Amino acid sequence: MKFISVDFLDESIPQDFFWLTKYFDTAIKQCFLRYFICFRSAVHFPEHSGFICSERYCKKMKSLFLRLERKHAEAKSNLDFEAVAEIEMGRAKLF
Repeated sequence: MKFISVDFLDESIPQDFFWLTKYFDTAIKQCFLRYFICFRSAVHFPEHSGFICSERYCKKMKSLFLRLERKHAEAKSNLDFEAVAEIEMGRAKLF
């Protein structure tokens, strides 16, 4: 139902993922973040959201999300609180 009613556009980003707003800082990126958290897919993001972007751009944002999520989970599981803090403050080195 979220897909049909486009509720994902009005929902706020969950507290567990709020730290990602440091990396997804523009309107299109924040909309993508809400969409991807809701559906865990980026396939139809341009059609569902109304934002015009290429498939490559969607893949880049999805890759960024997954990389950040993986790094955050690794740091938490290793009890590396400095790394968790760096990631959550938006200072993670991704490349």
